[in-house]
Amino acid sequence: MGALVIFISMIRAIILEHLHTYNRVQELETKYNNDYYCEYDEENGSSIPGYGSGVECTSYAHYIADKENGSVFGFFEDENPTSEIAQAAGGHDFAIVDGRYIVDPWISQVETMSERCVFDLNSLEDQPIIKKLYGDRSRWKKMR
Repeated sequence: MGALVIFISMIRAIILEHLHTYNRVQELETKYNNDYYCEYDEENGSSIPGYGSGVECTSYAHYIADKENGSVFGFFEDENPTSEIAQAAGGHDFAIVDGRYIVDPWISQVETMSERCVFDLNSLEDQPIIKKLYGDRSRWKKMR
C-alpha cells in the first residue's frame, strides 16, 4: 500500500509540473509584456528600480532573471550576425526562465521588434521567430 501511495504522489507531481510548464508562456507574457515595473521621472527618464535604465536590455534581463530565478544570456553584433536584434542594437542581453523560456520585454516595449516578449525554446512553432530575432543559439553566452 505504501508503494502505491508513493507512486501516485510521483505521478501527481509530474502532472502538476507539466501543467505548470505548459501554462508559463501566457503567464510570463501577461506578467512582463507591459511597463508596470518601470518608473519614470523627468530628470532620469524610464528606469527599473534597482536595475538601471528602462531602455536598456541588460536592465530588463537582470530584473527578469532575479524575479524568476532565471539566467541572463547575451551576444554582440559581430558574434551573432544572423540575429536581427544584434544587427539593430549592436548586441543584446535577455533572460531565460526555467531553462526554456526567453523572456524579453525589451523587444516588445522598447525596440518594438515583436508584439510578444516570451518565446518557448521547446516549441517548434517558436523556432523560426527565435532564430530570426536571436540568431544562432550556439552564439549566445551565459552572462549569469
